[in-house]
Amino acid sequence: MLSVVDKAAVWQPLLLCIMVFGTVANLTADLSEESASSIALSGITFLSDSPADQTLSPLIRGNGISFNYHLPFSQPEAQVWGVHYAMDYKTLHSGFGSTWMSHPDYNYRDYYLNANLGNEEIVLGYTQHLIHESFSTDDSYLTWHSDLGLSAMHAPYGGEIRWLRIASLDAQWHFTALYRFGLGGKSAVSYVHQPHGDDSLRSSISIAASDLLHFAASWQSHPSRFGFGLRLNYGSLALLYAIRTHQELNADHSLEMRYQW
Repeated sequence: MLSVVDKAAVWQPLLLCIMVFGTVANLTADLSEESASSIALSGITFLSDSPADQTLSPLIRGNGISFNYHLPFSQPEAQVWGVHYAMDYKTLHSGFGSTWMSHPDYNYRDYYLNANLGNEEIVLGYTQHLIHESFSTDDSYLTWHSDLGLSAMHAPYGGEIRWLRIASLDAQWHFTALYRFGLGGKSAVSYVHQPHGDDSLRSSISIAASDLLHFAASWQSHPSRFGFGLRLNYGSLALLYAIRTHQELNADHSLEMRYQW
């Protein structure tokens, strides 16, 4: 029979996964905020052009290929990886990619296909996810989830609505307002409604200090967290690093390497 210490050694890693990724039984985990840009911006992807943020927004218009690494709450046993691709043809923008996390007790895969139509003023988008989850108990689950979004810009203002993981227990409504200021400066506030969870208020800012250097910072109310990101550009290459605090757990860390066109 396992001792109390042995049981703790078995269950603590699994409980960490449940805490980090919100997974209980066959409920789909939400790994959407795993990219460096979404961590720096607290999930306000209206300020982002990273293909990696297609997991969180069906309205991303950036082109390129992105490779991501995420260390949630500084826990090495729960590392997350991702690869994402996006391109456009006239008014049609499409992309696809995958996010995965491997752990001795739990494995997660998110395969998605994204498409949106729009221009500089209005964008309508849709994303289809196929989620695969498996546990050390040999249980596994396949689920389909969808995201829908609409955004509009009338310089210097903009607004966005996103319905993520439609009609699931992880569903979220994002209502965002944006303001552009100066050269390369953008700020936004967002209200996130979760029908099966706690709502939160979020704010973020993104500033292009130069063609080489970009900064991003953010805050959210629940749980109370701060995010910060640094982006270095060299031609078509971009390297992003982001960190986000937590009231009770260690900080998130994320890296992204992107080739854009």
